[in-house]
Amino acid sequence: MSSIDVITAILSIPGVEENGEVRNAMPGEAVLNAHFEQLQEKFNVMTARTDGQPSELDRLLSEFLGRPVATDAAQFTYYEKKGVVYPALVMPADQIFDEHGASQAPRITEVFREFEARHRLAELIGTSLGLDWVSIYTTFGPSA
Repeated sequence: MSSIDVITAILSIPGVEENGEVRNAMPGEAVLNAHFEQLQEKFNVMTARTDGQPSELDRLLSEFLGRPVATDAAQFTYYEKKGVVYPALVMPADQIFDEHGASQAPRITEVFREFEARHRLAELIGTSLGLDWVSIYTTFGPSA
């Protein structure tokens, strides 16, 4: 049986609905660049650990999975769909660990079988980053 390999969170951009429809007019390049820079800064804060405390992303994933977890492998990147570039977070499932260092990929796969899992994770990330919407996608790979 395959398990989730990567979790990708596509992040909203100003003026564009989750389905890709432009609300009024596509924002200009300066607005998009500023938005991407702000999200990069928020991501840096979200993934920072101070004094050995969990990062905001660690806390968010722990709430989602129902157990303490941590990751250092999340990346801020970009995703292109129909000519529109969106900011995105990519998290390798096998790089999310419990306090004993065990990969949580099996638990992640189990949780994503729940009907509302994608919506819950999208809401947690969207609220943390102050976004209108977040879409969650997963890719599957072979079980280890």
